[in-house]
Amino acid sequence: MNKHLIIVSRQFLRVNVFSSDFFVFISRRFFMLVYFFIIGSILGSFAAALFSRNSNGESILSARSHCDYCKKIILFRDLIPIFSYLFLTGKCRYCKRNIGPFTFICELGFALIWLTSYSLFHSVILNIILSIMIYLSIEDISNKSVHFPYILCLFIFSLIYNFNPLMDFIYILFYLLISLINHHKEMLGSGDIDFILILMIINNVIDTLKIVLIGSCVCLICLVLTNKLRARVPFIPFLLLGYLIIICIKK
Repeated sequence: MNKHLIIVSRQFLRVNVFSSDFFVFISRRFFMLVYFFIIGSILGSFAAALFSRNSNGESILSARSHCDYCKKIILFRDLIPIFSYLFLTGKCRYCKRNIGPFTFICELGFALIWLTSYSLFHSVILNIILSIMIYLSIEDISNKSVHFPYILCLFIFSLIYNFNPLMDFIYILFYLLISLINHHKEMLGSGDIDFILILMIINNVIDTLKIVLIGSCVCLICLVLTNKLRARVPFIPFLLLGYLIIICIKK
């Protein structure tokens, strides 16, 4: 049983279920869960919009949200994450064309991830890191490449989350060596190597090797099942899967 759960259990046992303190205790936790669910859904909506704008060659700051079909500006009440999609049954208010489930899946997925991650690990920084990782996975699946600015953001947040000057310096030297070798004999994408460096900063070498091993095994199984052994593979989603498995096991 993890330490936080023990502390919460003790606090719960000390509170009389018929007292006002009990309802304050429950209300605070419920409020925090709702709060992080909302924050996650907002970030999911932003991630979906960012991906859509990047795919269409548009800037996220260039114009207000609009329908991709009729180009009408989307009203504020139609931008409420999750609920607007359900209320409009997945269609544009004006042209009635199907919006597609991608935005809704991002909103609900990010909301559940923020809710679950904070409940387990109690770290806003880790939630942000996971959100960027998921966005990079979406990009990698779609384009077989990722934008460097998002890798850089992930790198900065990883340093904030687990800053160790000596080990980080060693990891960067190792990263430069691997990048040099990969430049002459390409084995991985540059984004994959960047992602592995970030995993080492967040975790450690041993856990990172486990993550790469898990990701490689799952990736190989998928390639065998789909009979695409020579296909170019988006590896970041498999690394993210390995990372999630490792942190859940350690928890």
